[in-house]
Amino acid sequence: MHMKKQIASVLVAAAMAVAFVGCSSMKKARSSDSETETSSTKTESSSDSDSSRTAADSSSSDTSSSNTSASASSGSSSSSASFSTASGTGSVAIANPWSDFSTQEDAEDAAGISLDIPSVLPFGYTRQVNRAIPNDTLEIIYYNDVADDEVRLRKAKLPLADGTSDSADISGDFNKYLITKNMAAEDKRVNLRGEVNNYHVATWTDGDYAYAVTSKNGIPEEEMLSFVSQLY
Repeated sequence: MHMKKQIASVLVAAAMAVAFVGCSSMKKARSSDSETETSSTKTESSSDSDSSRTAADSSSSDTSSSNTSASASSGSSSSSASFSTASGTGSVAIANPWSDFSTQEDAEDAAGISLDIPSVLPFGYTRQVNRAIPNDTLEIIYYNDVADDEVRLRKAKLPLADGTSDSADISGDFNKYLITKNMAAEDKRVNLRGEVNNYHVATWTDGDYAYAVTSKNGIPEEEMLSFVSQLY
């Protein structure tokens, strides 16, 4: 009987020890799980935070890039505007060098040049305009309003501003014509440009001056040479 009680006491003690060990294991497991969950939460929190920072950095980078692009664009525009202003393209008008005068004598005085013109013009022109580039070039323009035509006479001092002398062309007519001839008009060698027997430009030099006759509708060769021979 006494023996049975001792065995029973041992079994109870063993059961209590097992229970205690089990309880301790469960506590450790729970503690471990809690630590794992906490660590996981911290990892997720840290990951989320890093993602947020990465997104924020990316956004900041994009904003910075956008601002840089805008700044570069603005700088380019400013540079372009400055360049346009500096070059004057499309914004600076070229001054008209010609001045109009009421009489041929006034225009001659301004140009410092006189021009002898036949008293009877062979072209039938009645309206006259007198112009000059001061101390440089004289221009007399004859208009025929009915025929919508005009003839321009020019005389300029040599050498020209660009240094040209012997082959100076002061006509201002840069059109391409079918025929170019070098002809004699009395004691002058005249360069003619135009179509067959209908010339729009005559240029020549004589002494210290260059001359030009231009015609919108053209002048027959013989008539042009006769007129040129009388201009001094």
